[in-house]
Amino acid sequence: MHVADVREVFETILPAETLMNAVASAGLQERERKLDALKLLRAMVLAASTGYGGRQADVLRLYLEAGAKRVVRGSFYAWFGPALEAAMSALRTQALAYVARQSPDLPGWLGRHVRDWHIVDSSTVKLDDRLKDEYPGTGDYAALKVHKRYEPPRVSRRLHLLREWSHYEQVPQIFP
Repeated sequence: MHVADVREVFETILPAETLMNAVASAGLQERERKLDALKLLRAMVLAASTGYGGRQADVLRLYLEAGAKRVVRGSFYAWFGPALEAAMSALRTQALAYVARQSPDLPGWLGRHVRDWHIVDSSTVKLDDRLKDEYPGTGDYAALKVHKRYEPPRVSRRLHLLREWSHYEQVPQIFP
């Protein structure tokens, strides 16, 4: 995907005006100093699709590469609070509403049979070390793997919890 394509996708699904309305509603940017809320939100969306899984350090790298003013890491991390969460929730709602308005555009056999979409993701959550025996992680720690399935446009969410080590075994079909 080229830069122009990414820009077109952003402006179609999450136009700058929509992003700034979310920023204003959430109270994310009270004054202009170092925070460029538009660049931050776009960096967060882009970072989520990187191999790093959207870690804050990756968001910071993309934010600065977009031409935002330099900021110390601690100040940057301080932006990750309830206001940013509210803004991202508004973006999620907007993006899913856009998807819900689209018809499936699949050719041939798939287009005749696909009636629903599912987004599957998983995250590993570290637990208290006292739980290592019951929930062994892949290292010297306790962990739990959380599998999430989203079903737009209904956006129902189902969670399935697995012990971390089971990630390396064959994972059973957890969603009928």
